[in-house]
Amino acid sequence: IGLRKPDIQIFEHACKELGFIPNECIFVGDNPKADIEGANKAGMKTIFFHPDPSIDYPLADKKIHHYDQLEIAINKLENSIL
Repeated sequence: IGLRKPDIQIFEHACKELGFIPNECIFVGDNPKADIEGANKAGMKTIFFHPDPSIDYPLADKKIHHYDQLEIAINKLENSIL
């Protein structure tokens, strides 16, 4: 669509294509600036994924370091959305 993250319009466009508004969506990303900050500014909940547990990003709603943690993190955020 001619945009790049962290432009909030790209996140809004993705939500619209899926039939949701941003505050109904959860974005998982590994780039603090492009993924987490962009999605947060668009109004989405965020999960920061990085395999190294020493890497942290405080602006994310949840942080995970392995894929097997994803479902639990999503469930916790879904409960906060409802």
